[in-house]
Amino acid sequence: MELLLERPEFHMKNSLKLQKSFFENNTLWVAENLIGKILRVRIDDDSENHNETQILSVIITETEAYHGPEDDACHAYNHRKTDRNKVMYGEAGYTYIYLTYGLHYMFNIVTDVKNFPAAVLIRGATIDLDDYVEFTSKSSHKPFSCSPQYEKLVKKYLNINNADMISQNRFNKNVSELNKYQQKNLLNGPGKVTQAFKLSKKQNNQKVFEPDSTIWFEDIGVKVNKKFIKRTPRIGIDYAEKSKEWEYRFVV
Repeated sequence: MELLLERPEFHMKNSLKLQKSFFENNTLWVAENLIGKILRVRIDDDSENHNETQILSVIITETEAYHGPEDDACHAYNHRKTDRNKVMYGEAGYTYIYLTYGLHYMFNIVTDVKNFPAAVLIRGATIDLDDYVEFTSKSSHKPFSCSPQYEKLVKKYLNINNADMISQNRFNKNVSELNKYQQKNLLNGPGKVTQAFKLSKKQNNQKVFEPDSTIWFEDIGVKVNKKFIKRTPRIGIDYAEKSKEWEYRFVV
């Protein structure tokens, strides 16, 4: 099953934050166009030695689309509606976070029109600017390029403190202390992303487009090098029959 990925118009309202209109588009378009966007999460640190709010940031590198009642890999296949997945039937731009296998939280964003159950799973991300981002106005040899005028902002978001907090949430050590295995597996999976951001069902059914949202997405000028983006079947959906080979996964 193929869906045409056209680029519709959406309004940023003079803000870097992606607005609701972005998520109201076709699910596959949203999944592809979230690659290279910045996921940001506000975390309150209530530990004994800290009492402050931190904002963590990553660049999205991998997504999967789950598109409506005909998609038998989707929780809403055949119009199934439960207490868990009912948020998928609501308005676009809301979080859909659930626990899978009793172990890992999966973070999704509801897409498309109301009453059409669809969402995009955030499967992977990076904080590695050296390997992933080239600051240039010309063609890039890396997965992402960014105009030099935005370099300061990108490096402000993905600074060493940001990297260390994400690393601490994943492995209880700073990023400089990670071994090669841990570096490779820092954010390359949906459960790893939610652990890095301390996401759980507490953040389910939340808007990502309001000024006071604690989870949101930004476009800060990071562009995807189309030579690096791949479209493949989704991972871990062996239970699906007709949609198993649909290329609804996007990754760089």
